[in-house]
Amino acid sequence: MDAAQTILLCASHQKRVVDDILTLSKLDSARLIITPVDVQPVAVVNEAIKMFEQECHLNDIHMDLEVDDDYRKLSVDWVKLDPTRLLQVLINLLTNALKFIRSETEKKIIITLSASLDKPLDPEGLMVFPSVRKMNESNEASLHSSHETESPEDSLFLSFEVKDTGKGLTEEEKSMLFQKFSQASPRTHIQYGGSGLGLFISRELVQLQSGEIGVLSEAGEGCAFCFYIKVTRGEPQCAEIPVYARSIVPGSQTKRTPGGLSPPLGDSPRPVSPGIVTGVTTPTNLRTPDSRRLEGCKVLVVEDNLVNQNVIRKQLQKLGCETHVANHGLEALEKVMQSKLYMKATGDAYDLTVVLMDVEMPVMDGLKATGEIRKLEAEGSLLRRIPIIAVTANARPEQIKQMKEAGMDDVLSKPFRMPELVKKLEGVLQEE
Repeated sequence: MDAAQTILLCASHQKRVVDDILTLSKLDSARLIITPVDVQPVAVVNEAIKMFEQECHLNDIHMDLEVDDDYRKLSVDWVKLDPTRLLQVLINLLTNALKFIRSETEKKIIITLSASLDKPLDPEGLMVFPSVRKMNESNEASLHSSHETESPEDSLFLSFEVKDTGKGLTEEEKSMLFQKFSQASPRTHIQYGGSGLGLFISRELVQLQSGEIGVLSEAGEGCAFCFYIKVTRGEPQCAEIPVYARSIVPGSQTKRTPGGLSPPLGDSPRPVSPGIVTGVTTPTNLRTPDSRRLEGCKVLVVEDNLVNQNVIRKQLQKLGCETHVANHGLEALEKVMQSKLYMKATGDAYDLTVVLMDVEMPVMDGLKATGEIRKLEAEGSLLRRIPIIAVTANARPEQIKQMKEAGMDDVLSKPFRMPELVKKLEGVLQEE
């Protein structure tokens, strides 16, 4: 099951990357059309939450949907909107929230759904980022044609807020958002990954649905991304079923809170984790005469991507290695100081032979962590020098030179096959 789940996680990420590229292409050529259908908004939000269920459980993240009283007072149930495009916006916002709270002490994401008859007022402090793109005539026609038979009293506005307990954004960082291939700061990609397309695409999709999107945030106070879209009331497509608002609570099964509104979209499990690309491909038979010399090798795997981390760990264990894991560079430094290599090691310290170090990680990257480990060695705080192999997708000559200068012994480029890793491990261990 673990292997199948990993395949699903990675396939889902690749699909999402392709979807973003296709959406961007359609936006650039003004060929993206909004297609409203009868749907229950709570069901769409539930579907988005469900897609992140596995990742939330893995990272102890609480995710909850709250339905505002105004939504209930207006008796909103079925409306006409494009569920695919709404889901795409929600996925982009939830992906960002998950990235930024993964290393926080409090890990909580709240999605709030509200409704109003008038255009929502911007909360104080909300930065709205109107699109510079003007809808072309074909887009306008597609939108108008879908609503031309609807009377004004059928119209209403749906508001969505995705609030997280992350580190928040400065004024300068907020001004960089929602631009194509742009992120809050130059360090954002290094610490959290991402292409810089998600928020740009979200802004365009929201505008195409007669809405606006913005962010409410202060440094150290978390983020709240808010957007609204214009919809019309729709016709029920199935019999009345009690509604449930989904809630993911770490360490327990996903909860459903009765809300009297709409059911979730299906109950079949669909573990999906955006932003994950497996960096290792697995051969069928790992045990070879040459690899048996790695039996008993104590390996510290430093990797912030849980899929990569689990795959590498399990394959090393099949080779007879003993593995330990760290989620970022600072944790790796702490793990080294908890090993028997450390001069002040305690009685429960563990043996450590070699470190596999990812380069781009949150909290502390691999280059910084390697430098700190080499400082400990130079100070005499470690009993011997420990081999460190960089594991990275960025392996151009100038980057490899930078890694070697930081103190890394060798570089393994992602994606890789296990025999390549075995060869690298044997190489650095023979030199010791």
